[in-house]
Amino acid sequence: MEKKTVGYRILLETLIIAMIAILILFSLSACGGNQEGQINDFHIKSLSAGIHHTAAVGTDGTLWAWGSNLSGQLGDGTQRDKNFPVQIGTDTDWAFVTAGGGYTAAIKTDGTLWAWGANEFGQLGDGTRTMQAFPVQIGTDTDWISVRAGGQEETLALKADGTLWAWGHNYYNEYVDYPTQLGTDSDWASFSQGVYFTAAIKDDGSLWAWGPDSSDFFKDGNNNNTTSYYTPEQIGTDTDWENVSASDLYIVALKTDGSLWAMGYGTDVFRDGTASSRDMPVQIGLECDWISVSARFMHIIALKRNGSIWAWGYNSNGELGDGTAINKEVPIQIGTDTDWESIVAGFYNSFAIKTDGTLWAWGKNESGELGDRTNNMLIRRSPVQISFG
Repeated sequence: MEKKTVGYRILLETLIIAMIAILILFSLSACGGNQEGQINDFHIKSLSAGIHHTAAVGTDGTLWAWGSNLSGQLGDGTQRDKNFPVQIGTDTDWAFVTAGGGYTAAIKTDGTLWAWGANEFGQLGDGTRTMQAFPVQIGTDTDWISVRAGGQEETLALKADGTLWAWGHNYYNEYVDYPTQLGTDSDWASFSQGVYFTAAIKDDGSLWAWGPDSSDFFKDGNNNNTTSYYTPEQIGTDTDWENVSASDLYIVALKTDGSLWAMGYGTDVFRDGTASSRDMPVQIGLECDWISVSARFMHIIALKRNGSIWAWGYNSNGELGDGTAINKEVPIQIGTDTDWESIVAGFYNSFAIKTDGTLWAWGKNESGELGDRTNNMLIRRSPVQISFG
């Protein structure tokens, strides 16, 4: 009788252990495990939209890219397009990434600069004109803090000492295939590239711009718009600028008081109630609760302090995300969500990140640059979530 009781006890314990194992396996597969398209606790800390490809860096330091890959701009060693995010390499020390016309540049946590993709004008900065399908280090400096890949094969970067550097196509039909310092100033704080000009802010809060066509879009406060600015020229005299974003023909900027301003050629993109184009900054609305703004091509998206997203400008490709194809001349709120954390305007689309770290995209998806596993010119007129995995 005792042996029979012991046998029952062993059988019961075995069944309990088996049930526990089954429950653990079920919970892993049903409640988050590593399912396709999911990475636990994965958040994005850097995101950039090029003309037809997109790149991102996760909080874990991993690098991701998707969209057109004709010139190797994704960095995965191939020239095949990807319509969903793919991890580039296995390094986990990436800090910042920027996507341009057909190439990509990035900075690692150690301050080194890297680039890959198209290189016919020396835009990678590696001293060659050879396409690179994998990330290659640019020089040996370890004090880079910001870089921007332009839509017209020009690259700008900022060092920790406040100096500004450029290479690639430099507007004058001359090409420089390695980083070259712009002027001697060492008080640059941030910058943004349009297609035809560059805008930047200095440490003292002053706003500057330059480029071959800059004089056609704005003035320096002295009504001098007869020649192009080949060196930085200050815009007005205000010293309370905090953030600037340059697009094709105009710039939008934020002041430290949270007000939003725009200048340049803005027909059907922005209006102040009296004119469609301005050669000096004009305030957009009266609100002073803006915290971020991003402009690209012919549309603008902005983020308010309460976590809501607003957009205006061209909308034929659904780049505003309001569910329509109607252009908007004044900011309109996109949806009702108030948990947005950051925004990025693409050429024909837009991207945004929520406070939970999820990525959302909308607009044109010609080469899979939205990352939602579709392409073939599909247009998303409202935000859709993009999965990583």
